[in-house]
Amino acid sequence: MMLLEFSFKFDSLKDVIGAVADSLSIITSGIAIWLYFKEKDKIFSFIKAFTSHYKNNYLSVLLNKVEELNKFDYETETDKKEIQSIFHEIQGQILGNSFLKEQLEEELKEIQKILKSPNKFTTASKRGLTSLLRSKIEHLKNNNQVDSI
Repeated sequence: MMLLEFSFKFDSLKDVIGAVADSLSIITSGIAIWLYFKEKDKIFSFIKAFTSHYKNNYLSVLLNKVEELNKFDYETETDKKEIQSIFHEIQGQILGNSFLKEQLEEELKEIQKILKSPNKFTTASKRGLTSLLRSKIEHLKNNNQVDSI
């Protein structure tokens, strides 16, 4: 009874290609593991820079939405609908991002309160909330840039 029998006989081109592919997979995995341990700091710096860039882009999009609110007057009926629509978008962006949901928790509650009772909202309160959102988002962007250094 034979325990193991190794045969390097290939019956078809498919077997040869499969063996070469498996060998290359093992070699590239070994290189990846070696590079990970050799260049770990650079890899983590790249990942940190990438995530920082992603957060800044997301914050910029949100900031543009907030800035868009300045174009409208809440006292005008057509503008009121547009403002509510933009607040719904801002709410969705905040709820869809766990980082923002945590960082803008109080502002999110304020937005939700506005959307539930739009008649209690005024142009002055829109300006106040817009300013608060803008400053908080800019603060988050600045902190994110400092953290990525």
